[in-house]
Amino acid sequence: MLDAAKIRLISFVFLSLIIYPIHSIKLLFLAMLGSLLLFFVLKTPLKFLKGLIYANTFTVFIVVSLLLLDFKNNLTTALVIFLKSNTILLLTFSLVLPLGITTLIRTLESFKVPKKFTLMVFLSYRYISSIKEEYEKMKKAAQLRGFEPKFNLRTYKIFGYMLGTLTLKTFFKARQVYKAMVCRGFGS
Repeated sequence: MLDAAKIRLISFVFLSLIIYPIHSIKLLFLAMLGSLLLFFVLKTPLKFLKGLIYANTFTVFIVVSLLLLDFKNNLTTALVIFLKSNTILLLTFSLVLPLGITTLIRTLESFKVPKKFTLMVFLSYRYISSIKEEYEKMKKAAQLRGFEPKFNLRTYKIFGYMLGTLTLKTFFKARQVYKAMVCRGFGS
């Protein structure tokens, strides 16, 4: 018997596989409208809309870069990339993310996805949120010291230092986690 989480995950994979090969702007636009409708029909929390906007920044960067390189020849490609990625993002935010990480992992395990893969997904989620918390601390510390981001060299340097520090902290934390997992029998 299929429960709601399995239906959502199967629907997401099925719809994504249908949308991925489409190159028609009209069909992709209709698919995006359908995904948007699904987003609201499933009463997806509006907090996910904020996440969708953040996830869309990379897509917008790619689209703008394509258009700046050669507007006339890349317009269709840019539109296809924008519509396709937004459609799949809307599907992700309406079908998969509301499940939560624990339900997603259990659902993947019920589909006989290898335990190592599901463990990697869970640990990735766990440590990405940990890195985000560390970044928020660093950002708050910079703000308390009077830092206000602007479009100048000083801002880029500060963000570079923050990224470097975050990378080092992540590296050292990963070493600690690796040692702890080896002690528990997860590795060689």
